[in-house]
Amino acid sequence: AAVLAPHLDEARDAEAILALAICDPAMGSGAFLLEAARFLGDRLLRARGLGVDLDVEADRDLSPAEIAGPRILAARREVAERCLHGVDKDPVAVDLARLSLWMLAGGAGRVRDFLGESLQCGDSLLGARREDLAAYPHPATGRAAPRRREAAGEDLSLADFDAAPRDAQRRMLDAWIALWLWPDVYAAEMPRPSALFAYLAAAAASDAGSPGVARAQAIAAAARFLHWPAAFPEVFARGGFDAVIGNPP
Repeated sequence: AAVLAPHLDEARDAEAILALAICDPAMGSGAFLLEAARFLGDRLLRARGLGVDLDVEADRDLSPAEIAGPRILAARREVAERCLHGVDKDPVAVDLARLSLWMLAGGAGRVRDFLGESLQCGDSLLGARREDLAAYPHPATGRAAPRRREAAGEDLSLADFDAAPRDAQRRMLDAWIALWLWPDVYAAEMPRPSALFAYLAAAAASDAGSPGVARAQAIAAAARFLHWPAAFPEVFARGGFDAVIGNPP
């Protein structure tokens, strides 16, 4: 509430509340996202002039869906589907968070479809941006150094990246950041700076036969990279998240 309340002072009508983008970058099984769904669901009903309807009868056992009436369940579902985002490196935690939010919102439909890519499996601290692809990483110096074009047509423009399918974009970003984590034992497979753009293009096409691509795929699978702008393009197209919640790692 302390994090979200200031945003609600500005977003007092229902559509403004539903326009908020909230993220837990280390969500675990979704405890903070569940509380956000409850808190924002209640505020959404108030903004619409509706009360929280509880259907409680003392003489029978009740399921969570029966305890919370249909209006609050619908509000929580709207909030979850339009406002909530989460990331965790553990795929089991992501599944648990999805199941927990699905149950909180009434359990309608298939749990595997609920929230789609709003909940993602990945390492929140390891990722790249499209702008990074123009430079070759130098792990020894801890920086990315610009690469000179040695021949016409070798460049990878941002327009080329933007035109690529979303999965291809992720594969390029995976391949780029894999260069930072390349094991010394496989140094012979590491693409040279002069081959950076050919390597990224091969990664985009998932050409495991091209030099370095198979190794990059293995590194990415083990590290579970999370490229924020590529993972949540709609959110970053509007400027990013309004609030980040959760326990600091």
